[in-house]
Amino acid sequence: SLLLNATIRAREESGSEFLSYEQQRVVAQRPAAVHEVGRHDHGGRSRPQLGDHAVAGVSAAGNSFFAVFALSQLLGVGTAALISHAVGRKDQADANMVFNQSLGIATVLAVLTLVAVFTLSGAYLNTVSADPETVEQGKTFLHWSALSFSAQFALISMGAALRGTGIVKPGTIIQVATL
Repeated sequence: SLLLNATIRAREESGSEFLSYEQQRVVAQRPAAVHEVGRHDHGGRSRPQLGDHAVAGVSAAGNSFFAVFALSQLLGVGTAALISHAVGRKDQADANMVFNQSLGIATVLAVLTLVAVFTLSGAYLNTVSADPETVEQGKTFLHWSALSFSAQFALISMGAALRGTGIVKPGTIIQVATL
């Protein structure tokens, strides 16, 4: 709430910085997309030290990341839009309510993601994989990645709340630095 009040005062004093915000948003989204594409495209080179089954399993399982990415973006876009509208109206109670709802939805989606990964990964991989070894390698990847998949929802929700209040630089710096 102190952060929201400071943001409202800063916006009143400085005016609009739409272009700067959009530039920072583009910079914030690029590393994640480049990282994901880079994971799946190795320029025709193979990774013989991992083995064909491991590479195929991770590639098949990695497709599920895009589903998590899409759901988290839905949550993030809605959160940022609703909080920015509340901040524009100087309605701190509504902004806090939207933030709390967003974190609640993020928690539900995180739990559903964990349940889906541990219960449905075998069935999913059996439909997209050619052999049992690839399925096992894909399940191993998904099971080890499940917590990071589920944590994405809360991270996206909190980042969207900051963007909705006009605070973009810290999230962008952290995201770029962690890649």
